Amino acid sequence: MESGTDRITELAAIISQNTERISTYLNGHDLPPLSFAADAPPGLPEVLGSARAAVVEAADELKLLVQGPKEALQSEGQHDLVSLHVVVDYGIARSFPVGQEATFADIGGACGLGEREVRRVLRHAMTKRVFRESRKGVVEHTAASRLLAQDEAFADWANVNLGEAWPAAAQTVNAMRKWPGSQRAAQSGFSCSTGTDDTLFDYLGKHPERATKFASGMSAFSTGPGYKLDHIVDDPLWTDLGEAVVVDLGGSTGEAMIALTSKFPRLAAVVQDLPNPIARHLVPPTAIQGRIRFMAHDFFNEQPVKDADVYFFRLVLHNWSDEDCFRILRALVPALKPGARIIVNEWCLPDIHTIPIMEERRLRAMDMHMLSLLNARERDGDDWADLFNHAHPKFQLKSITTPRGSNLSIIEVVWTG
Repeated sequence: MESGTDRITELAAIISQNTERISTYLNGHDLPPLSFAADAPPGLPEVLGSARAAVVEAADELKLLVQGPKEALQSEGQHDLVSLHVVVDYGIARSFPVGQEATFADIGGACGLGEREVRRVLRHAMTKRVFRESRKGVVEHTAASRLLAQDEAFADWANVNLGEAWPAAAQTVNAMRKWPGSQRAAQSGFSCSTGTDDTLFDYLGKHPERATKFASGMSAFSTGPGYKLDHIVDDPLWTDLGEAVVVDLGGSTGEAMIALTSKFPRLAAVVQDLPNPIARHLVPPTAIQGRIRFMAHDFFNEQPVKDADVYFFRLVLHNWSDEDCFRILRALVPALKPGARIIVNEWCLPDIHTIPIMEERRLRAMDMHMLSLLNARERDGDDWADLFNHAHPKFQLKSITTPRGSNLSIIEVVWTG
């Protein structure tokens, strides 16, 4: 990497070239230009993903270079979350219709806030392009506030992120000092922020209204092109199985197994989860109802389905520390036949300097998120190998692949016992 003036010139060229690609595509397909207006499109078409990534990556580096380290570090402030937290917690985005205007007093009256508080909070949020003051004292929506107003799942994600994750993050250092080296989920930043011995999952079990928002918010987070089930369903490993039984541990509503058995008529599936998620399972299409069943099961207990061909985890093990994952994997052992596969569909952290830094930042942020909420972790390839080897030496890591366009990797492990 070059530095100084040469580097900022290079970055400016990258931005110029790729914004030209974006503009040419939008103009050529009669698509509206990008803007912050409330009626702006939600994002760029997927085909422009590489150009978008190049612009974001270069713009981020250019901004940090011209700011210098002191200003760049000082600009990372908790105050940016304060105004957004108020907007979300008081339902300000839904206090007046998209496409209409409202005064600060109108908004305060609808939300139970004073005009002065609304004005100072929203004027800060507006610096992040959340709302716009069209003329003095009059507010209108932007694309960001429209999203909070009209996309319920996204609003739930923001609510969970600010209501649970942010306080947990602020208490993470206190938890690390209070319980040095702990891997217990009840000894996390979240535990400190709630002042209880509850894990996140215990807390959600006691607060069903928060659990509903949490589930909705996580669905908003884990949807989009990078999380499509096609990435796992289209993997060649399923074609090679032939007639087989797949057990989906922590399978929630069964979406993954419905997609899998719909494509492969020789597969049967068992979806396991705790009683509440199982009670809310999706109804499979008629054509596959005889090949998929739902079973209440805690995966810390011995696996009741013996001799299945595949035991499947999707976005499960990253919620647990290594010690807890050992318990989960060892609970499988009595059920495993030689050659049984364990398929894990999770994030896999990259080796250093192998992916763009913005993408790595996103993945490393997930790792910090799991630390603060659950004392859990994201893992790289070596971590996954160590996890299975320490759980039992007869677990053999066969491969780790990341389908093109997927945010999640496919980790394939074979039981050699």
